[in-house]
Amino acid sequence: MKQLVEDLFNNKFEKYFRLYGILIFIFTISNYIFQNLAHMTTSNIMPGIAPHLDLGLPYKDYWDVYPPGIYLFYYLTFFIIYDNIIIYSFFHLFILISTIYFSYKIYEKLETPKIIYYLGLTYFLSPLYIDYLLPNDLIGLFFSFFGLYLYLYMESTKNRVIFSNFFLIFSFFIKETFFLSSFTVLIISLLNGKSSDIKNSIYGIFSSVLFVFAYLQTLSITEEVIKSYTEKYIIFNFEKILLNSIPLLIVSLSFLIYIFLNPKKILVKKFTNIIVQNDSIIYLYSILMLVSFFLIGKDDGGHFDIPKIFTTVFLLNILFKIKYPKIIISIIIFLATGFSLKLNHSIYSYTLIEPNISFNINSNIKDSLTETYEQLSESNGEVLYLYGWGSSDFYYELKVKPYSKYWILHPQITNENQINDLKKNLMIEPPKYIFYCGINDSCVVDFDYKEFENQYINFQNIVTSCYIEIEKNIFELINEECLENINF
Repeated sequence: MKQLVEDLFNNKFEKYFRLYGILIFIFTISNYIFQNLAHMTTSNIMPGIAPHLDLGLPYKDYWDVYPPGIYLFYYLTFFIIYDNIIIYSFFHLFILISTIYFSYKIYEKLETPKIIYYLGLTYFLSPLYIDYLLPNDLIGLFFSFFGLYLYLYMESTKNRVIFSNFFLIFSFFIKETFFLSSFTVLIISLLNGKSSDIKNSIYGIFSSVLFVFAYLQTLSITEEVIKSYTEKYIIFNFEKILLNSIPLLIVSLSFLIYIFLNPKKILVKKFTNIIVQNDSIIYLYSILMLVSFFLIGKDDGGHFDIPKIFTTVFLLNILFKIKYPKIIISIIIFLATGFSLKLNHSIYSYTLIEPNISFNINSNIKDSLTETYEQLSESNGEVLYLYGWGSSDFYYELKVKPYSKYWILHPQITNENQINDLKKNLMIEPPKYIFYCGINDSCVVDFDYKEFENQYINFQNIVTSCYIEIEKNIFELINEECLENINF
């Protein structure tokens, strides 16, 4: 028995663990791989590819809370895969497999028992976290892990510093949760004190920022992106996040200043020698990632948590530095990950998988709009969809520009000023068509739309007074001047 345990933690059984990893990978992707795109994905794709299809521009015609990198990603991938849902499925596979590969190679640098990695992989592939194509959190993690992987494995010191910084920073432009971890290499360079590494880090960061800036300038949306951050500041209460981060910022800056002012002290030398080791770099990256989640204060147990799964596992491996039996350390890691990564929900979600690798891609909008589909697909900029997240699927399938930039009307991502802007636009130039589910109380949304209408815009009054129903939930404007004469 003792020998069996030793073999288990000395990676003698890794070939079996790899087989296990392959099996759960196949099992989990069979649940969604050739299904329709989820609204979380179409809400990213539509603004990204819109300039190619002459359907408007992100931020100008499609308001959302995501950074510009995700739209740049789809803007560029359009040149490679156009807009084909089957190719999106294979593209998802490429990103998922690559991310797993990078995570494995990063974990190898820790030189700890591989069984813990496969524990992390079990969480990572759980449908609790990944159950649809191309979550932006996964795309961001792909670039972030790629940057860290390059730093750990590229031979050229100059190139690895430049390219790792480039991709780490680009991950931040995909999702803000990568903000702190994107500066890992720069922090390492500053602590190491090598002027060449610091200079190359700045080159890499500047190149990534310039890359995104060139995209914004090409589409002439720089001003709109800057404005979007001011809007997000209001919606997500960034003031609270900034206040929470001030103590951490003060301590970190004080520590860096101390290192710079005392480079020859023995303790400082020992610290810098430790921090530049591969495992220390991974631990620092993981700490920065998890601190970002702590400051944001969001723990939804869904796709949002994708970036913290492996980083939690990476960081907990530091316990193996304690001179204690590996089996005891592994049990502690198992319990800690079970608490932080929701063991019960993660495992239970596996039982809900219904394997289906056949192409099950339906035209849901076309199937539901039997009489007006063609009519609406030719009404560019004339359709308003109410309510909620499903609007991105609606516009994406019809391939029409939304009536308003507030194309996803949801109080979670729109503030009062934006809703008032929409109200003014409705009075000046109302949409020709409205998709409205509120007449028969058939709205399936995650907010109280009736309360929303009582407080902001009474769409039911607009629809019943100024529109006529031409198909279920589809209403056509009768008189453009009608909205000027009613109270909504």
